[in-house]
Amino acid sequence: MNDRPGILIIDRDTIAAQALQQQLAAQGYATHHATSSSSANDLLHRLRAKTNTDEIGVVLIDQDAAGRGLDAMRRLLDDWPRVVPIVTSAFRKVESAVSAMRLGAADYLLKPIVKAELLDAVQRAMQRHLLMIERELAQQDVCQPLQLKPDEEESQDQPDWQP
Repeated sequence: MNDRPGILIIDRDTIAAQALQQQLAAQGYATHHATSSSSANDLLHRLRAKTNTDEIGVVLIDQDAAGRGLDAMRRLLDDWPRVVPIVTSAFRKVESAVSAMRLGAADYLLKPIVKAELLDAVQRAMQRHLLMIERELAQQDVCQPLQLKPDEEESQDQPDWQP
């Protein structure tokens, strides 16, 4: 079993998604594919129910094929805030790239996607995902009250040093 978080590819173009899956699988990533944002949400729920964890760390979402990609990304982040999205597009639209980044995309890749750019973007997004989890765990540790054992409580009353 792979301990790395997986990658979900949301793209109606099955051939393009399979090419991405092959490139990412060759690097040891577990990948999943959904053709729409609703099927992606269903898949995420099934994975969580199966493993009792959020198995997906990064989502590659095709802005053009996912049915209003930025709206789909916004809904995805509302339901799955730990997921780090990377938006892909076949069209060079500066406004779309800026909007995607403002909504929380870690990167914006133009198609056809260059393998080195894909792997760099995924690596950065995975690091961001893992940092979010570490921050949440640290906050949980800080927020939990300190519990002393009975013998530690007694030693709290008496100083360890002598004047």
